[in-house]
Amino acid sequence: MSRHIKAVVFRGPDEISIEEFALCPCGPQDVVVRSLYSMVSSGTELRGLALGRYPMIPGYAVIGEIVEVGAEVRGYRVGDLVSGRSCPRFVPGINAACGGHMTFQVYPATGEDRPVLLPAGAKPLD
Repeated sequence: MSRHIKAVVFRGPDEISIEEFALCPCGPQDVVVRSLYSMVSSGTELRGLALGRYPMIPGYAVIGEIVEVGAEVRGYRVGDLVSGRSCPRFVPGINAACGGHMTFQVYPATGEDRPVLLPAGAKPLD
Protein backbone atom coordinates (compact mmCIF):
# COMPACT_ATOMS: atom_id res chain seq x y z
CA MET A 1 0.00 0.00 0.00
CA SER A 2 1.45 3.38 -0.98
CA ARG A 3 1.24 6.13 1.62
CA HIS A 4 2.32 9.70 1.83
CA ILE A 5 3.52 11.05 5.12
CA LYS A 6 3.75 14.51 6.56
CA ALA A 7 6.74 15.38 8.68
CA VAL A 8 8.24 18.29 10.56
CA VAL A 9 11.46 19.16 8.72
CA PHE A 10 14.38 21.22 9.93
CA ARG A 11 15.74 22.71 6.67
CA GLY A 12 18.34 24.85 8.45
CA PRO A 13 18.72 27.11 11.46
CA ASP A 14 15.38 28.83 12.00
CA GLU A 15 13.91 27.05 8.94
CA ILE A 16 11.20 24.63 10.02
CA SER A 17 8.41 23.38 7.78
CA ILE A 18 5.86 20.62 7.40
CA GLU A 19 6.48 18.63 4.23
CA GLU A 20 5.05 15.61 2.45
CA PHE A 21 7.04 12.53 1.43
CA ALA A 22 6.40 9.03 0.10
CA LEU A 23 6.64 6.41 2.83
CA CYS A 24 8.97 3.52 2.04
CA PRO A 25 7.04 0.30 1.39
CA CYS A 26 6.18 -2.18 4.12
CA GLY A 27 8.38 -5.21 3.56
CA PRO A 28 7.44 -8.77 4.49
CA GLN A 29 9.15 -8.42 7.90
CA ASP A 30 8.00 -4.83 8.64
CA VAL A 31 5.11 -3.05 10.31
CA VAL A 32 3.71 0.39 9.50
CA VAL A 33 2.88 2.58 12.49
CA ARG A 34 0.59 5.62 12.42
CA SER A 35 1.78 8.23 14.91
CA LEU A 36 -0.61 9.16 17.67
CA TYR A 37 1.87 11.08 19.86
CA SER A 38 5.52 11.96 19.47
CA MET A 39 7.91 12.72 22.29
CA VAL A 40 9.51 16.15 22.42
CA SER A 41 12.69 16.84 24.31
CA SER A 42 14.12 20.32 24.10
CA GLY A 43 17.61 18.87 24.48
CA THR A 44 17.17 16.39 21.64
CA GLU A 45 15.52 18.91 19.33
CA LEU A 46 18.19 21.55 20.02
CA ARG A 47 20.97 19.01 19.53
CA GLY A 48 19.42 18.12 16.16
CA LEU A 49 19.43 21.76 15.16
CA ALA A 50 23.06 22.13 16.29
CA LEU A 51 24.28 19.10 14.31
CA GLY A 52 23.62 20.89 11.05
CA ARG A 53 22.78 17.71 9.10
CA TYR A 54 20.02 19.46 7.20
CA PRO A 55 17.44 18.66 6.11
CA MET A 56 16.37 16.49 9.03
CA ILE A 57 13.17 15.17 10.60
CA PRO A 58 13.31 15.58 14.39
CA GLY A 59 11.67 13.58 17.15
CA TYR A 60 13.14 10.56 18.85
CA ALA A 61 10.15 8.46 19.93
CA VAL A 62 6.52 7.84 19.07
CA ILE A 63 3.41 6.18 20.44
CA GLY A 64 1.38 4.79 17.56
CA GLU A 65 -1.00 2.25 16.15
CA ILE A 66 0.01 -0.52 13.77
CA VAL A 67 -1.89 -0.05 10.49
CA GLU A 68 -0.11 -2.61 8.29
CA VAL A 69 1.74 -5.85 8.97
CA GLY A 70 4.14 -7.58 6.57
CA ALA A 71 3.32 -11.12 5.41
CA GLU A 72 6.10 -12.76 7.49
CA VAL A 73 5.53 -10.79 10.71
CA ARG A 74 4.59 -12.65 13.88
CA GLY A 75 3.62 -11.08 17.19
CA TYR A 76 2.05 -7.86 15.87
CA ARG A 77 -1.46 -7.19 14.57
CA VAL A 78 -3.20 -4.25 12.93
CA GLY A 79 -4.59 -2.12 15.76
CA ASP A 80 -1.82 -2.92 18.26
CA LEU A 81 -0.53 0.10 20.17
CA VAL A 82 3.24 0.41 20.26
CA SER A 83 6.08 2.63 21.35
CA GLY A 84 8.85 3.12 18.84
CA ARG A 85 12.11 4.97 18.97
CA SER A 86 13.78 6.79 16.13
CA CYS A 87 12.65 5.94 12.62
CA PRO A 88 14.87 3.13 11.32
CA ARG A 89 13.95 3.75 7.66
CA PHE A 90 15.34 6.95 6.20
CA VAL A 91 13.27 9.24 4.02
CA PRO A 92 14.70 10.04 0.56
CA GLY A 93 16.14 13.56 0.45
CA ILE A 94 16.49 13.78 4.24
CA ASN A 95 19.98 13.59 5.76
CA ALA A 96 18.88 12.58 9.25
CA ALA A 97 15.52 11.25 10.36
CA CYS A 98 14.84 10.58 13.99
CA GLY A 99 11.27 10.29 12.83
CA GLY A 100 9.10 10.90 15.84
CA HIS A 101 7.55 13.90 14.10
CA MET A 102 6.18 11.95 11.11
CA THR A 103 2.61 10.78 10.49
CA PHE A 104 3.74 7.20 9.70
CA GLN A 105 6.89 5.13 10.17
CA VAL A 106 8.03 1.72 8.93
CA TYR A 107 9.71 -0.48 11.52
CA PRO A 108 11.27 -3.95 11.30
CA ALA A 109 9.31 -6.45 13.40
CA THR A 110 12.52 -7.99 14.80
CA GLY A 111 15.82 -6.69 16.15
CA GLU A 112 16.69 -3.68 18.27
CA ASP A 113 14.67 -1.20 16.16
CA ARG A 114 11.38 -3.09 16.53
CA PRO A 115 8.52 -1.26 18.26
CA VAL A 116 7.48 -2.32 21.75
CA LEU A 117 3.89 -3.46 22.29
CA LEU A 118 2.00 -1.45 24.89
CA PRO A 119 0.17 -3.49 27.54
CA ALA A 120 -3.42 -4.47 26.77
CA GLY A 121 -5.79 -1.68 27.73
CA ALA A 122 -3.05 0.96 27.83
CA LYS A 123 -4.10 4.47 26.92
CA PRO A 124 -1.71 5.99 24.34
CA LEU A 125 -1.36 9.33 26.12
CA ASP A 126 -0.45 7.64 29.41
